[in-house]
Amino acid sequence: MTRHWLLILCLAASVCSAQTLRIMSYNVENLFYPEQDTTRVDEDFTPDGTRRWSHTRYRQKLAHIAEVMANAGQWNAPAIVGLQEVEEARCLDDLCTYHLRSHRFRYVHFDSPDVRGIDVALLYDTTQVTLCAARPIPVPLPEGERPTRDVLYTSFFVTDSTLLHVFTCHLPSQLGGSKASAARREAAYQVLQMHADSLLRLDSLSRIVIMGDFNSDPQPQLAPLTNLMLPLAKADIGTEKYRGHWSLLDQFFVSPALMPEVTARIFDADFLLEPDEGYLGRRPKRTYNGFHYQKDGYSDHLPIILEWTRTRP
Repeated sequence: MTRHWLLILCLAASVCSAQTLRIMSYNVENLFYPEQDTTRVDEDFTPDGTRRWSHTRYRQKLAHIAEVMANAGQWNAPAIVGLQEVEEARCLDDLCTYHLRSHRFRYVHFDSPDVRGIDVALLYDTTQVTLCAARPIPVPLPEGERPTRDVLYTSFFVTDSTLLHVFTCHLPSQLGGSKASAARREAAYQVLQMHADSLLRLDSLSRIVIMGDFNSDPQPQLAPLTNLMLPLAKADIGTEKYRGHWSLLDQFFVSPALMPEVTARIFDADFLLEPDEGYLGRRPKRTYNGFHYQKDGYSDHLPIILEWTRTRP
């Protein structure tokens, strides 16, 4: 056999041994079930509410989320999808049952104390990962503060029995201003730091992903984890646009053991964007422009994608 053919075989073997697992985080913007729940402040998103949120509009929203997942995964659907702004388990059950049937998705969700009822949730493809554990982690705030969303912790075995820890979060908003609300987000960061530190003390090679809507631009917090979105923050791009200004609110943090094998990007496909009529450029095509319903709208956030490429022996 010639050296030429040996080189080709070696390259083919290296390609075949590489495996990519995709993780997506997506703030889906107000995925409410179209019935009023007296335990939540959700009357706007009901058929008689100010948004006229009907079952038809709700089903269209689910179809759009499934469309985003299918396109973001390209040939392979994302193995894990963290979602923010999901009201309840019925939304996830409908999404998996009627729109994601071919991908064998399951979901994890726990009700949190958020007064509007918008929680975090997670979808996972049972053909790519195996759920190991799941639980909510409360974020304690000072007395008198409005309760915020829990952090969702999950762990998975990937196909070669590697354990992956995933934290999905939606940090407190900037209601009242960035500075006035900073302490609420800092409380959530402290919870995330404590749990990441605990895992790393048990195993310094723990593979950890923390993802979600952090409601502020990327910061180098949560040491020794790395914020994968920091390099992107230097450019005029983002995942949410307000009054002509892009913000990179949606982020991934990863532990040192994952750093050599991961990349992150914003999924900014054309169908998710529309002209920014008040300012230059484009903006995310959201479900509601003010109170005007947009049938072809998706969310006021763009999804982000993490690709974990491992070389298997």
